[in-house]
Amino acid sequence: MANSGHPEARIEKRFQVRFDADITTDWQQGCRGEITNLSLQGIRVEGTRELVDKVFTNFNPPKGTPRSKIQLTFATGQEVGQPAGSVTVGCQTIYVRRISQERYQIGMHFVEITESSMTLLERLILWLEQYGVEDFAPG
Repeated sequence: MANSGHPEARIEKRFQVRFDADITTDWQQGCRGEITNLSLQGIRVEGTRELVDKVFTNFNPPKGTPRSKIQLTFATGQEVGQPAGSVTVGCQTIYVRRISQERYQIGMHFVEITESSMTLLERLILWLEQYGVEDFAPG
């Protein structure tokens, strides 16, 4: 499936969510964003131009240079019965898309996750399968 010229790489079910996230780069630039889509393989974040300028400035590095790893941390347990804890993942950016004058979507896939974060993420996905909204929209 294609999405505005970007192939959809995630084959796992994606769920609509709303989690605030702290997003930082290897060079310690950081900003807040909102996670709007989650799966076991990746995540979609939305944010302002500030997020793009601070964190995703090197989205298209020179050919042969790998994209920077982005660290993303968010807290779960905001709804009744939802597994509670903090998830931290290392991600690489798949796309940056402008969706309005001042709003952007950033699609990322996981490249690094601790065992405790993966356990919490798996529990969260099970909860979302029972109570969440599956997101069929690309990205």
